[in-house]
Amino acid sequence: MSGRTMLVIGSQCAALNRLSFLPTVVHDLAAVLTDPGAGGCTPVLESGPVLLDRSAAELDSAIEQAFRTAADDGSTLVLSFVGHGAVVDDDFYLMATDSPATPNSRGAFLLGQRLKELLREYSAMDGLILLLDTCGSGVAADRAGSQWVETVRQSGQRFELLTATGDGPAAGGCFTKNLVYLVRNGRTQPVERLGSAHLRDPINELCPRQVATGMAYYGGAPLPSGDSALWIARNVDADWLRSPLAGTAYVDEALRLTCHYHPTAALDDLRALIDSGVRCVAVTGAAHTGKSTLLAVLARPDLTEARHRPHAAVFLGADGTIDRFAGDIADQLIRTVPDFADSARRFRDAASEAEWLAADALERLVLGPLRDRGGDADPVRLVVDAGDLSGLERLIEPDPAMAVQVVIASGKIAEPVQHMSVLVVSGARHEDLEAYATGRGMSDQDAEELARSASGNWLVATLQADRWVQQPGDHRALSADLSATYHAVLRRAGAMTTASPAAPVLAVLAATEQPLPLPLLCLASGKLDGPGTAAQVHDVLVRLDTLTSRARAGTERETASLMHPTVASYLRGHRIGGIDANQAHRALADAIAELAPMAEHHPDDPCHHYAAVAEAEHLWRIGAFEAAVLSVERRSSNIPADNRARWGRWSRRIAEELGANSSLAIRSRAWLGRWTAEAGDRAGALDLLRGLLPDSERELGRTDRQTLIVREHIAFWSGLDDPHSGLSQFRDLVSDCTDRLGADDELTLMARHHLALMFSKCGRHAEAIALWEEVLPSRERVLGATHLDTLRTQQNLLYDRAENGYPPPVAFSYPQLVTTLLDTYGEDHPETITARYHAALFLAKTMESTNIRQALAEFQALLPEAVRVFGERNRVPDGIRTQLAFWPQYLSAP
Repeated sequence: MSGRTMLVIGSQCAALNRLSFLPTVVHDLAAVLTDPGAGGCTPVLESGPVLLDRSAAELDSAIEQAFRTAADDGSTLVLSFVGHGAVVDDDFYLMATDSPATPNSRGAFLLGQRLKELLREYSAMDGLILLLDTCGSGVAADRAGSQWVETVRQSGQRFELLTATGDGPAAGGCFTKNLVYLVRNGRTQPVERLGSAHLRDPINELCPRQVATGMAYYGGAPLPSGDSALWIARNVDADWLRSPLAGTAYVDEALRLTCHYHPTAALDDLRALIDSGVRCVAVTGAAHTGKSTLLAVLARPDLTEARHRPHAAVFLGADGTIDRFAGDIADQLIRTVPDFADSARRFRDAASEAEWLAADALERLVLGPLRDRGGDADPVRLVVDAGDLSGLERLIEPDPAMAVQVVIASGKIAEPVQHMSVLVVSGARHEDLEAYATGRGMSDQDAEELARSASGNWLVATLQADRWVQQPGDHRALSADLSATYHAVLRRAGAMTTASPAAPVLAVLAATEQPLPLPLLCLASGKLDGPGTAAQVHDVLVRLDTLTSRARAGTERETASLMHPTVASYLRGHRIGGIDANQAHRALADAIAELAPMAEHHPDDPCHHYAAVAEAEHLWRIGAFEAAVLSVERRSSNIPADNRARWGRWSRRIAEELGANSSLAIRSRAWLGRWTAEAGDRAGALDLLRGLLPDSERELGRTDRQTLIVREHIAFWSGLDDPHSGLSQFRDLVSDCTDRLGADDELTLMARHHLALMFSKCGRHAEAIALWEEVLPSRERVLGATHLDTLRTQQNLLYDRAENGYPPPVAFSYPQLVTTLLDTYGEDHPETITARYHAALFLAKTMESTNIRQALAEFQALLPEAVRVFGERNRVPDGIRTQLAFWPQYLSAP
């Protein structure tokens, strides 16, 4: 994916007056542009980020090298020039050290023409940001500037320009000095990344003797709001960073919703309900009445008084999964509520192992910690734009033990419950629509026409105004409904033709309800013979800015989506570019298989997170039902209760669409049983599984693989309470699996592993060890030496050997296992923590003082890590505490 490259040029000119602010300002600018927390750029030259005082030939060569590097990398180029600029007729030159006082194209850098040539030759670069601080001749420079900008504009590239034209050397590098200042200190504006549009006006305030100019273009068209991917630096303003939205994927959605916002009576009503102190404010109403916008206003610190601001705000259209929702809420509360982190830790420490297993992400990360704070704590306000309330019902009626106020918007609020006030948002008032249109620059007559045609629909009004701004005087924009407006926007963007590069991008976005990571969008679009690079896809997204929504644009976590579900409905109904929905779903499924394969699931990676949420749906839509179920199996959460809920949804869907007795329905019910047990409800799981077994045997047969899996689940979970029963069941299961599937099948190996476990639990350790020793090499051969199941067999074998007095002490076999687990699964994996615990335990059991001291040191270091992974009230931390209390008595010396 695209990155950010940069070159900062400082240039004296021997034929003109010396600039005293060079080279200091260029080094300062280069420092902030390369700072990972600010500009995040990589120098294009091996010599470093700054180029100083070079000849015209060297200047031209270095700039071309910068373009070449950006094109090769597919990156954005940030190019800055600080020095003298000169105007000859309508030509504008950047002056090198050897440039003559009256320059020409051989002795200076003819900006417009050379940039046009370079942009044309190196078109694979992902846009240009040009920062220009030249001393010029005022009006003449402005006149020449319009000419060279027109030349560059014709290149077809996306670029942004921020330039200062002063009245000579008195400017003193003011533009660059204050650009550096603003980047270092940020802006109070609620934006994650600062572009030229955010920096131009404050630079002009700080440099009153000159007028900075900012402009943005895509090809031949101006971009009034700029390209969000072409940003100069991250916003590090301290006040903004304390905002709950800072650093989240929701900030871009909130800004989009509130762009050109006009206050309405509904906002006053909402604020009054918040002031009333009611525990839940439910905002509801028909589609397109502005519910989401009201909540977005609350989340913006520049639009809302402190007493109405939330401590956390989420807009589920920006993600849509309950576990990510809960994580985002918790991350915001840790920043905005001083005691929340302590409450979260206390809640986890107080939860028993059974309570923790039964808790889903919302309970673990949000509701439990809020309950721990108590009802007398300072109130916490949550703002949730829910859309659909599935999974969020517990927020509708907050627990009285929590000091919390929830403001939630949904079109599906049921009857009010206790401690809830409902605000029904009706259609936009005519006078509000008129005021909004006037604020967008429309005449009174045009504003009246827009208000009349929008008929109370804020979405229609917004789209009409956007189209009017782009095409002033086109009154067709003021009488179009949603469908006609979408058609007009797509036609203007050239997306209606079969050969349009926009069609594959739109088809992919219409196939998903989730924000799509840019790498997946690029790859899926490419599979439909559309744009396949970040630069190409950015070009399309910029042209379709009205219909698309982007988050974290120009970063490694960029996502894109359609602006509203009605856009997706329109696109699917019109089959833009001749691409049907199945083709788009297949392209996305194939892209996921390449970039985020099931076998390498990494939930923190944006592509893998998207795959966990959406891959099964794409596979299901193309009829790959078994692959869809396999995706749900392999992309599980680390929270058992969330897996149980997910399998509950999928088992119902499979039964409805494929039949309650289909193979996949039985398979999904088996997984539901397994995760019900993992979530702590062993009795409920066994009831479910025992009810499933006769259905599976009847429909599939007693020795069908799926039936054998159901039997395996029943034998394991019942065997934990009754090992002798488990032993009998697993003996039969091993025999049937071996006969039906073969000795090396994964299910057969699992059954043999669990048979050994039952032997061990029955106290028949010698038989357990013998079976572990048989299973281990088979698992190593079939699954691999570092597969988690293989390492579990190895750990059980070591444990039984150590517990049963095999000399020499097996303690010294554990370090290699621990190392393998650390390298493969990381220090926070439960199996790693368990192996370290057992390694220290059996080291102490050697009864040598040196080993006991070493084991006690490991127990001491391991305890906080075990508490972090398992919780305070879990058998592993409890076991570590027991060992810390027990072993000191065996030390021969203090």
